Amino acid sequence: MRTTIHRTIVIGLALLLVLGLSPQLAPPVSATGLWYSSLYPADWYPGYTDGSGRFLQDFSYAGYHRGEDPIPDNPPGKTYDVTQAPYNADNTGATDATSAIQAALDDAGDAGGGIVFLPAGTYKVKPQGTNDYSLLIDKSNVVLRGVGAGADDTRIYNDETNMRARSVILARPEAYSTYVKWWTETPGEEIQTTSITQEVPEMSTVIPVSSVSNYSVGDWIVLHSDVTQDFIDELAMTDIWNAYFEEMTFYRQVTAIDTVNKTLTIDIPTRFKMKTRDNARVYKSVNSSIKEVGVERLGIGMRENLTSGTGDQDYTVSGTGAYEMHTAHAVSFNMVVNGWVRNVQSYKPAGNTNHDISLLSNGVNVQYSRSVTVDHCYFGKPQYEGGGGNGYLFRIVRSQEVLVSHSSAKHGRHNYAIVGMSASGNVLYDNKTDTGRLSSETHGWMSAANLFDNMRVINTFLTATNHGTKGSSSNGQGQTTTQTVFWNTLGDSYQSGQSYIIKSQQYGWGYIIGTRGAANAAQAVTTDAGTAPTDFVEGIGEGDTMAVPSLYIDQLNKRLSAPRVKYAETFDDMTTGSSPAGLTAVTTGGTVTVANVPSATNKSVKLTDSSASEGVRVSKNFAPIATTVKLQFNVMLDSTGHLTYYKLWSGSTEAVRIRTSGTSIEVENNGGSYTALRSYGANTWYTIKVVANPATDKYDIYINNKLEGSQLGFVNTVSDIDSFSAQSHTSDTGYTSYLDDLTLYAESFDSTATSSAPPGWTTDTGGGTVQVKAVPSGTNKSIELRDTNSSDIVKAYKTFPSQTGKVTAEFKLMFPATGNSNYVTLYDGSTEAVRLRTIGSDLQYMYGGSETTLQSYSPNTWYTIKLVANPATDKCDVYIDGVLVGSQLNFRNAASGIDRLDFRSHSTHTNYYGYLDDVLIHY
Repeated sequence: MRTTIHRTIVIGLALLLVLGLSPQLAPPVSATGLWYSSLYPADWYPGYTDGSGRFLQDFSYAGYHRGEDPIPDNPPGKTYDVTQAPYNADNTGATDATSAIQAALDDAGDAGGGIVFLPAGTYKVKPQGTNDYSLLIDKSNVVLRGVGAGADDTRIYNDETNMRARSVILARPEAYSTYVKWWTETPGEEIQTTSITQEVPEMSTVIPVSSVSNYSVGDWIVLHSDVTQDFIDELAMTDIWNAYFEEMTFYRQVTAIDTVNKTLTIDIPTRFKMKTRDNARVYKSVNSSIKEVGVERLGIGMRENLTSGTGDQDYTVSGTGAYEMHTAHAVSFNMVVNGWVRNVQSYKPAGNTNHDISLLSNGVNVQYSRSVTVDHCYFGKPQYEGGGGNGYLFRIVRSQEVLVSHSSAKHGRHNYAIVGMSASGNVLYDNKTDTGRLSSETHGWMSAANLFDNMRVINTFLTATNHGTKGSSSNGQGQTTTQTVFWNTLGDSYQSGQSYIIKSQQYGWGYIIGTRGAANAAQAVTTDAGTAPTDFVEGIGEGDTMAVPSLYIDQLNKRLSAPRVKYAETFDDMTTGSSPAGLTAVTTGGTVTVANVPSATNKSVKLTDSSASEGVRVSKNFAPIATTVKLQFNVMLDSTGHLTYYKLWSGSTEAVRIRTSGTSIEVENNGGSYTALRSYGANTWYTIKVVANPATDKYDIYINNKLEGSQLGFVNTVSDIDSFSAQSHTSDTGYTSYLDDLTLYAESFDSTATSSAPPGWTTDTGGGTVQVKAVPSGTNKSIELRDTNSSDIVKAYKTFPSQTGKVTAEFKLMFPATGNSNYVTLYDGSTEAVRLRTIGSDLQYMYGGSETTLQSYSPNTWYTIKLVANPATDKCDVYIDGVLVGSQLNFRNAASGIDRLDFRSHSTHTNYYGYLDDVLIHY
């Protein structure tokens, strides 16, 4: 079969190019018989590009909290049962329950959040007065929850037929305005914008700006560039689009600031290039979204409309049924961040006897939102499927990083649609589209980089094509997308009159990779300069043998299993004397400031307690972590004899308490007593690392890289950890303590099964094995390289996007014996930039054709090593156990960037092994 495909390519290539059709490429096959896409090899990393400049974006950021945290089953706050006093909602469907449910939603919102619970039954609702909703969630942390979406569970019956531009359930901020969105520079309001100083390509997380003085870590910002005439001409949309009708925007959060190089680091990569030509700029978001809102476990049915007039254009004609049903939605999310809709289904109300319908027009509409998950939902059978935005069952409008998963749509005009230039990074994963009137599609105005992953197609099709002048006469839909991927699509049957399940005609590159099923044909075409070259097609009919069945899941696993710094702060770039940005300070008993200690280039946080009745405190909050938590920090006191506390918290509950007392560093036990771990001295820095597991309520503590306490019990039982604090005692006074290099990171190996391959790493086992082992313990695992071949090597390496600036790689090494050679290398592609090696009983740094011995090493001893490499200067600093042992050493070879950390054995040595652990790579 594969030979036939190759012959077809050779013989038919010229003909295909003449017709504007894309040749179907035969994907490379692995030794197992499974195949990897040529654009997504086994060692893929974000930024990987083939020889033709084609690349797949990283779609792993889609969904609630970027896929890093599960949707909460037990969100915080009180539960409000709407059938109980004071609400007393009727759940028989006999009388209207709108006001009762709304009162509970308002009470939950006013209380700071909670669960509004609808027990089993039917709840009759309708918009009150001129409201554009039946039920409204307008504050953060509110969840509307039933018991399920089945016939005997929770059902909401919307008893209103004139639902024009209305929603049954609407989530949006209290101060929401139709014309004020998160990405809009509000008319009449002064906004401080900052110019982007050079072109920002796709997949960028570092944004060069003219000034960083207006920004802080944690700020929500908008990256914005105008649709200028030059932009329109570049996309071949002349005479189809007008300038300024849409905006290319990205809604992001600041995660780091470089005051020297004037850059902002953002939490999710950009999806399309931003040019200074188009007035590319940054500004703070002036419109607050609501967060942590959910709608779940319920059914929604809408009363049928019996007014005549349901033609495609009747939605513009007052008095028609189409006019009354135009853009009616079951659920709408507007300006929501980190929200969800799950286990929500449409159902046919018993009274709908004239039409076999469940909805008047639309299902879920996610608009001007980010990081929303829609999961295990079903919407189908709308009454009106006319023009103007009707009959869309899952609709993502100008929203970003939205995940729709495990859901199903049937009998819509467009079962799934992604709309608008600011719609990017959205993922449709493992969904079913059944008998759509038209295609599920990217719908208009150049969305960027969306993913259709494992879509099941029944009697319909998927498209990403140039719509030309369809739509508004002043601004046609035109180019609908670029960099959108169709991955491993399952086709059950073709729609009548169609001979394909996918059609792609995108601006720049688009991708069809892998199809399967009885209907598996796909078509990529180009008809003009704007959609050239013809989109990439690979693996048609061969989806069942893809080595990576789901692109989204594989990318998510790669990212989450990587050595991931959740938070790292050195305080070095902060203003001396200021309050530390990103941390919360309590100064009732003194001061908390950034200080030039130990130096002006290596600053720390200074806590000075000057009150005998009050303390000082600094704390860092983060998203709750229910798995292993690793937190490392440096501390110093100017004198002994004082009580200083370092704590890990779950909400207001202490999980771990470490303190200084007298001349000791101690930990508190579960019963309230203290155990001394070691002594400490004044004006001496100590590195403390805590490895805590809320699942077992146990932790290990290291001081200066030595394990001082193993599997110690938490002070209190907790389900997760969400903050750290350093503080003085309220009755102590007259001293100063320092905090520096606060780093929180996720462990890569501890949760991995023993003897399995390290997740997120690429291995070469020609000369032995690479496995995760319970070394030094079953709760603190590492990578083992075991070399059993005297003529081959073993290696494990981690790739990451090429960095042209400073890269810091930290890790721990241990070897059970001396006398063998092992290498840790930082690469620029295939070029060795920095190489560290063991030889004999020495640790050496290699540069050019020479080497220098840094220090000796001993068997069965862990060494913490930090390499600070800068491709801009081809220089590297080397630290071993916190001591600078090599300053500004020359690279082994000149490099333009750093993109890989490699750990390997020597090809001629055998019968030995080494261990690598606690890998941190940050830049």
